Amino acid sequence: MLREKILVMMILGFLCANGAEYDVTPNSLATLMKDNLQESNLVLRGTVDVRDFKFINDKLESLKNLDISAVSVAEYKGEIVYFGELIDYSANEIPPYSFFGKDYTSVILPSNIQAIGEGAFGGCSQLTGIVLPNTLTTIGNYAFSDCDKLATIELPSSITSLGRFAFNGCDNLQQVISASSASIPSYCFKNCKQLTKVELPASTTSLGAGAFSGCNLLSEFNFPESLISLGEEAFKSTSLQTVDLSLIKSLNSIGGWAFADNSSLLKVIFPESLATIGQGAFFNATSLNGDTRIPQGVTEISDFLFNGCASVNVKEMIPVDITTIGKYAFADCNAIQIFTIPSGVKFIDDNAFQNCTSLEILYGLPRTVPQLGTDVFVGINQPTVRLRVYDEAAELYRAAEQWKEFKVEKATSSVIVERDKDVKAYFVNDDLVISAYTAIQNVMLYDVDGHSLVNAVINKEQTSINTSNFGGSIYLLSIKLADNNIIRIKLIRQ
Repeated sequence: MLREKILVMMILGFLCANGAEYDVTPNSLATLMKDNLQESNLVLRGTVDVRDFKFINDKLESLKNLDISAVSVAEYKGEIVYFGELIDYSANEIPPYSFFGKDYTSVILPSNIQAIGEGAFGGCSQLTGIVLPNTLTTIGNYAFSDCDKLATIELPSSITSLGRFAFNGCDNLQQVISASSASIPSYCFKNCKQLTKVELPASTTSLGAGAFSGCNLLSEFNFPESLISLGEEAFKSTSLQTVDLSLIKSLNSIGGWAFADNSSLLKVIFPESLATIGQGAFFNATSLNGDTRIPQGVTEISDFLFNGCASVNVKEMIPVDITTIGKYAFADCNAIQIFTIPSGVKFIDDNAFQNCTSLEILYGLPRTVPQLGTDVFVGINQPTVRLRVYDEAAELYRAAEQWKEFKVEKATSSVIVERDKDVKAYFVNDDLVISAYTAIQNVMLYDVDGHSLVNAVINKEQTSINTSNFGGSIYLLSIKLADNNIIRIKLIRQ
């Protein structure tokens, strides 16, 4: 195992160095070492308490390598503050801030240690390795923050609590391997700029706010199947290419800005359990494409959700239950050519479609004209865009502010047919519009007597078929998808 290899290397380093060795009892180190304050390598055996840690911190300015593997840490209660504004210090814990900012190269921890206090090794910029023993249960806030030379961290299964910012700013940290089911707290690995590999157990339930934000080289991540919570900015400014949440059964929400500012992100697969996607979750994900499909449980497109996603072409991929489209939700999505506003939408907020300059057709399925915020369509050449709406609503759209700037076209009454809410087919005027959650390989359309009308290879997520030359009002539709599913739908044109 990697952690054993690191420990062996650290021990060999100590053996090669001519260090001092002491058998200690609580508060004895100052006396034992009063004439040896320049030691760079130190091995301790026995029992220490916070007063010995204070002596090491204050007096051993040349210390580089510390082996306290054979040490037990005793409880201390007193009236003097040694570290962190505390007067009581727990047994089996590295005291808070006890080694903060030191230039230690290696530290071998006590084999029975249970906790590492807040900021204990924070700012130890020369620390190249640390082995966390299997007795460890708690790592405090900022415990290893800004340890610039740490390359690998293995978290044993014994850990039940990780602190906020615990490994924040570890610039050289390249891999994190965890056997612990503990939640990854807020900003735990923020700004670990060399991090490329993360292994978490499937039992991990929470990834906190900013947990991996700023990990610029992190391009792959296997999301734990037990995940319940995905916090704000959790993967902001990373290099993830695919976010596959499809196997997660209990994830209800994705925090705001969770995947923002990720120019490498190509595809997101959401779980069906999802109900909320926070604002700006994919803000400025400039490579995100049309494979993205928002699940049916989501009822609101939040503010800034796809703002700046220059490659996204959502077409029919927002669910029929959406009631609100937020501010700047699709602003600067200049690859969108066709967009459908679902029938349940009641309100579209400010600048929602600002600068969607490639828009050609807008399907307005609501029969009641949705209310609009300010400048919803600013930057679009509206007179050239076809707004296709139901017959009975056409005059209402033509009279409504902002809507009336489009080229409003009447559409016949139609039905929308859904198959497991993943595939949709409906008529707009003479066009039969078909969309799916993945690429449509082949479409076959028959009349009610089974005569073939269309047999076409498609290979994209949405298509339309002009039916003006077909008689009748009942059709049979067969759709073969890229995942080899075959969907059959009976269509009744009203």
